[in-house]
Parts: sequence; structure tokens; C-alpha cells
Amino acid sequence: MSSSADLPASIQWHTRLEDLPEDARHLLAMAGERNIELGYDWYANLTGTVYKDSGQLRFYVLRRDGAVQAVLPVRLDATRAGLKIAALANFYTALYEPAFVAGLPVSDWTTLLKALKKDFPRAWCLWFSPMDPDSAAYHALLAACRESGWVSFPFFCFGNWYLRVEEAWPGYFQKRAGAVRSTVKRMSKKFAAAGGRLQVASKPSELPQAIAAYEQIYARSWKKPEPHPDFIPGLIDTFGRTGQLLMGVAWIGEQPVASQIWLVQGERAEIFKLAYDEDFKEYSPGTLLTTLLMESVFDQVKEVDYLIGDDGYKAAWMSDRRERWGFVAYRPFSLQGSLAIAREAVARLLKRLRRKAPAEGI
Repeated sequence: MSSSADLPASIQWHTRLEDLPEDARHLLAMAGERNIELGYDWYANLTGTVYKDSGQLRFYVLRRDGAVQAVLPVRLDATRAGLKIAALANFYTALYEPAFVAGLPVSDWTTLLKALKKDFPRAWCLWFSPMDPDSAAYHALLAACRESGWVSFPFFCFGNWYLRVEEAWPGYFQKRAGAVRSTVKRMSKKFAAAGGRLQVASKPSELPQAIAAYEQIYARSWKKPEPHPDFIPGLIDTFGRTGQLLMGVAWIGEQPVASQIWLVQGERAEIFKLAYDEDFKEYSPGTLLTTLLMESVFDQVKEVDYLIGDDGYKAAWMSDRRERWGFVAYRPFSLQGSLAIAREAVARLLKRLRRKAPAEGI
């Protein structure tokens, strides 16, 4: 009996997402059912707003006997040292992973990386992040790097706080720290007395007002202006049309004072973006919005994900922390790659020695 790995492999690439064949789009859509940021709709918004009209994107499609096995989205970055091939991701991305069929052998991942090496012989560096270090894709890509002649170095990206939903809302909320419960109780009264109200917008007809409120709040918040101002409106439009978006807005009178953007897919909810007007922080509108939105999804999801970073407030709501990692890989028989390998090796050795120094009395 022959396995799928015995069938002939072929690779094609496309520069535009919309040029992908239907079965490749379907594989991306299936990945998006596990995590929104792995899916076709996510990439459609990312490429349409952040990388619009870029000729530096590649969507590699691997097939066996004509059947699609994997889609690898990458971008080409021109650096001072030369060409770098990176995951199609940026600072909006909380998780990257190619789309692939279950059980894809390392030999097929190796075939993909060898294709990159052949198509871009001057590329000296691969960069894949942020990824789940416990995932099959992460380990398979690392193994494929070794098999295809790249020298790889894993690195930490960020902490990721999340909640495993294992009970009903009243029991969960009762277990929050006393300071959280007290804040919600006190500020709910103070907020209401000031003419405050909380809104959850999910219908397409509600979104234009919610978007305008979010943009007004963001402009008055502590956050820096968005470097890609079309991304968030595009995200809201994309997932608002598919019913996978919740927007929370806190109002005092007609003044929007806080906003949150959540993405909901299947049994997962992601807290994607939040902002508040610092002139109204005495009412804790962000905490009140988080409480309302958490309660609104609690009976339909099994996980709430706070995405990127170890901000202190996240532990008050979440139950667990995991990490996102990436890896950089260098071509050893190129000048730039060889120098980078040497620098990485020395830097990591010095870091280990510094960690050991106190314990060993060095």
C-alpha cells in the first residue's frame, strides 16, 4: 500500500492571495476555523491594507498527485545584508502558521524550504514568527530547516495569556480577585450615575457608529497612531460581515470613552484591540467593557485569548499563560549567513554564561 508521501510532489507560487486556486483557498479557510489569524479572510485584510499592491508576497502551494497539501504565505524583505524571506505576518499578528493537511511529513516541509532556496538563491535568512512552540508546524519547519541546509536559532517572541472556560459565568466571576469584583461593583454605579451606558455592536448596521467611536477614542488615548490606518477598519468590516466580530463601546452621554474589538470564531474569542479616553479613566470604562464582553461570550466559547504580551492586567481575567516563539535560519554557505551564524552562536553562548555566573561564582 502506498502513502500520499509516495506520490509526486509539485510546487507553485502566487504573488496575490486572490490568485490562489479554489482548493488552496479552502485549505486556508479551514485553518481559519481553528484560529482566525491563520485563515483566508485574515490574509485578505492584511494584504489589502498593510501590503497593498506589494510585489514581494509569495503564497507557496505544495501538491501531491494534484491534491493541495500545504499553503505557505511569506514575504520578501530587502535588508542591508541582502534578501530575507519572512513569515507573512507583522505586529498585528498574534499567531502564524502555514495551512497544511494533518500529518504532513517533514519531507514535504523540506520540499517547500528547498523551493524557497532554489527560487531565491541570494536569500541569506529565513524568519518565521510568532508561532506556537508546541505545534506540529513549528517542529516540522525547524526539522525541515536542518534537512534543507539552513542553520536555525529559536527565539522567544512574547507571552500569551488565555482563559480556559470551564464553568458558568457567575462561578468564574466570583473567583476573580476581590479588587476586580469591587471595582466592577463600585464603578458600575458611578458610571451609571454619570449617564454612562455600555454597548455591544455585532450587527453590520451597528458597526459604522462603533468604528467612528473607536477611532475617536483611539485618537484621544495614550496609544500611538496606527502605522497602517486602514487595517483596523478593514478588520472590522471583514469580520463584521462574517458575524465574527464584537465591538464594545462605553459611552457617557454622547461621548464615547472606551472601546474594545473582539474576534469570535467557533469556540475561541480573541481580545484583539482596546483603548480608552484617559480623561474618563476614573470610571474604569475598560474594566466594565471587559466584564460585559466576557459575560456575553462565556456560554459559547471554551477559550478567551488576550493575544500579545504580559501586561499585568491580563492575569486578573485569564487562567493560563503560554509562549509564542519563532526562529531565524541562515544559509551557511553565504557570506551574510555565515557571519550571522557566528554572531548568533557567540551571543547565545555569552547569554548562557551570564545566566550561570551567579550560581557558579564566576
